[in-house]
Amino acid sequence: MCSSDLQRDRHLPASGRVDGGTWRELIRPLRDGDESPAVKALQQILRRKLHAAVHTTGAFGSGTRSAVARLQRRVGLRPDGVVDDRTWRVLLWHFERPAFGRQGLCDYSTVNGTEANWATSSVVAWLEAAGRRFSEHTGLRIAIGDLSRRFGGPLPGHDLHARGLEADLRPIRDDGRQCAVGGNDYRAGTYDPARTRRLIRIVRRVAKRRIELIAFNDPRLTASGLTIHAEGHDDHIHVTWCEPKSPARFFRCGR
Repeated sequence: MCSSDLQRDRHLPASGRVDGGTWRELIRPLRDGDESPAVKALQQILRRKLHAAVHTTGAFGSGTRSAVARLQRRVGLRPDGVVDDRTWRVLLWHFERPAFGRQGLCDYSTVNGTEANWATSSVVAWLEAAGRRFSEHTGLRIAIGDLSRRFGGPLPGHDLHARGLEADLRPIRDDGRQCAVGGNDYRAGTYDPARTRRLIRIVRRVAKRRIELIAFNDPRLTASGLTIHAEGHDDHIHVTWCEPKSPARFFRCGR
C-alpha cells in the first residue's frame, strides 16, 4: 500500500506525503511488555545507531526501556521509555558527519567536541560542496565548529543547533590558519574580510534558496545583505538552512 492509499483508507488528505498524521497511522507505539517483530526492529536500531547493549529478542523489557529513555533524555523528549511517533522519528531520521580532512573542510574544537559534528545529509552535502569550491578558489579549508548532536536535541551553549540544520564556521584569517588557531574576531588584525566574503557567497550559492539566515557581525557584510547582525557573532559565522516542509516554522522555507 502506498502512502496515498493508506491516507484514503484512514480518511486523511491523500497528499502522498508522510506527514504527522500519516506517521501516527503508520507507527505502532511500543512499550514495556510488548512482544513482536516491531520490538525486534526497534532493538536492532538501538544496537546499530546507539550501540545500546540490548538483545534482539523481540520482547520489550527493562533493558530496552532504559535504552529508549536514555535516547529520549538526550534529545529533549520525556524519558518515559515508550516509543511513540516522536521517538520513532528520532530513531529513523538520518544524520551524517562531514568528511573532515577532505572536501576542503576541517573541524575546529569546541567544548561539545565530536558530539556536535552531525547534520542532515543535505546540510553535509552543501558544506562539502562549499568546501570544495572554496578550496579551489583559495587553497584553504572551511573551519567548521558545532553542527548538531547525532540524534538532534538540545546542544549545550546554543539556543538552536537541535535539528541538524545549523552550522558554526570560523571567519578566514589572513594567514589561512583558521583550522589551527582560535576564533577570529572581525575587528582583529588577522581577519581576512575579502576571503570571508567569498566563503559566505559560496555557502549561499551552493544551497541556492535553502539558506534561512547567516549571522555574522562584520558591518560590511551586514550592509551588503550577506549576513545579519546577531549578539555573540563577532568571531564566528552561524548558518541556518531551511526545509520546505519543516514542522518547525522557523526552519520552514518561505514561511
